[in-house]
Amino acid sequence: MNPAVKTMGPEQWTQFPRLQIWTAFFLNGSNHADGKPPQLLSVHHVSNHDMKWESWFPNVDAWMESIGRPLEAMRVILAPDTQVPRRPPL
Repeated sequence: MNPAVKTMGPEQWTQFPRLQIWTAFFLNGSNHADGKPPQLLSVHHVSNHDMKWESWFPNVDAWMESIGRPLEAMRVILAPDTQVPRRPPL
């Protein structure tokens, strides 16, 4: 394996509340053969493309409260060195 290549864990998405146990297992380095948590964690939010702007922004806010922040808190506790790639500013 090329040492310059970073591995990324499975993408996390809106099913996070139902899959918290699996996500915690995955972020815990002791569950991996090398004893290390993943280097990167991919997180996506998917909105309904038919949604009106007036409801889209509250939907994103609700996603942050129910998924984004709890997932980040879990990452900080279990895998503080795991990075979450962020899109660069446009």
